[in-house]
Amino acid sequence: MTDVTMNKTSRQRILELIRKYRNITTSELNLFLDMTPANIRHHLGVLVADGLIEKSVICKKDRGRPENVYSPGRSLSSDGLENVLEPLLDLLRNDSGRQGISEYLDRIAGKWAATRRDPNLKISPGLITNCIQHLNEMKYQAQWEAGKEGPLIRFDNCPYLSIIKKFPELCEMDRVFLEKMVDIKFVQIMQLEKDDKGMTHCAFIGHQERTLFPRLH
Repeated sequence: MTDVTMNKTSRQRILELIRKYRNITTSELNLFLDMTPANIRHHLGVLVADGLIEKSVICKKDRGRPENVYSPGRSLSSDGLENVLEPLLDLLRNDSGRQGISEYLDRIAGKWAATRRDPNLKISPGLITNCIQHLNEMKYQAQWEAGKEGPLIRFDNCPYLSIIKKFPELCEMDRVFLEKMVDIKFVQIMQLEKDDKGMTHCAFIGHQERTLFPRLH
């Protein structure tokens, strides 16, 4: 095996781990890979320079030095979707105003959900799992957990990151999609907030009392 082939294989393994676990440190990567820490850091540096992954720093509260944490880069996450949406939403805002944008995006969310919801699923856990699957096909890096009030759905990536401040109505589109997919009311409780690893995320919480489905707990 040539050096070039070996480097490509090692780098691809690192990239796949970062895609799988979303947020992972160098020491955690070392547990998965039969590579020296120096080689791992080298490949990470190349991936960061290429824009395929992003690096942030976490500060350990108990002991030790701060450690780098790596996540998928925006080039893996957005696929340039916002480059198409921005001019379209600009035109719509000029023609119909913010209310027009909201109504248009709500209709999109409804149609998106209608084509993706599994009609055979009737209870919350299955509906949520189906919803998460489709969100991740759209690069949201979504996950969920049960809560006392209802399901908490978290996005570790915003496909519209570069334009979300200009068009906050896109968050409302996401909320409507969740409601159409899961059949309960959702409220957004976080927007691009940083967690203890310094990674940004959004979160929505569902209210189980507004549905016929039983509570998850």
